[in-house]
Amino acid sequence: MKNDLLIVKAGVDSKMFSEIRRQTISHSSETLVMVVGTLGGSPMHAYRTMVFLRSIYKKIFFVVFDEAMSAGTLMALGSDSIYLENGACLGPLDLQISHPTDDSIISTLDVRDTASATVQQASVVMLQLYNKNRKEGLSKSIAMNAAIRMASDLFKPIMDKIDPFHLHESYRNAELSASYGATLLLGGMIKNRFEAAQISTHLANDYFDHGYAIIKEEAKGLGLKIMEQQELSNIIDLDKIKSLYDQVPLENVIFVPTDNRKSEESQVKNKKENR
Repeated sequence: MKNDLLIVKAGVDSKMFSEIRRQTISHSSETLVMVVGTLGGSPMHAYRTMVFLRSIYKKIFFVVFDEAMSAGTLMALGSDSIYLENGACLGPLDLQISHPTDDSIISTLDVRDTASATVQQASVVMLQLYNKNRKEGLSKSIAMNAAIRMASDLFKPIMDKIDPFHLHESYRNAELSASYGATLLLGGMIKNRFEAAQISTHLANDYFDHGYAIIKEEAKGLGLKIMEQQELSNIIDLDKIKSLYDQVPLENVIFVPTDNRKSEESQVKNKKENR
């Protein structure tokens, strides 16, 4: 099978998006093999990149030799199938935002989950206080009112620190990631809307850490279309592509159209010399 080759070893941002659009103007196939290594970046540019590539390619195969985290995973959802080398991984889709007070980077889920956990803990404490009051002989109504008041006084300082604006923003950000993911899935590997929404919502909401590594077997279990090595070897020379990928410097994008494949090594060499 003839295919164009795109190697991305860079953060997902406007520079990457612009470089991909500039280089793929010379595309010469209906099939793209996309090899990506990234820790993530902008979900918006990940989404726009895959929508753009889908407009010029009928088939997109997404290859990960190391890691395609966060926005890199969002890009993977826009392909027709994904190849994960043993030990390679995707990651959760929860957006990273600035902490409302110190500008440190946190997950959008941290705000939401802090509020939920505080409410749950307050309920547990209230029940414990109620049971204690009942054992001391108080009536049900008095015991309950006292427990509610004491639990409220205990947890109010914590809840007062949670800005309703930031809480609502955390929910909106989770919805944004899930929406991007579902749309990209429907454009390629998943045809059922409910299934696409279920996968993307899980990736955006259900992981306890943004750096969680989703390896091949788990990705399969989520319902993503994962290619095996033999299947990919029928499309590309896997060892050759891996060798080229390893030679590409960080923060670079290299595109090689089908009719120019003999120059693959020279393009990589030029990138290394121009660093």
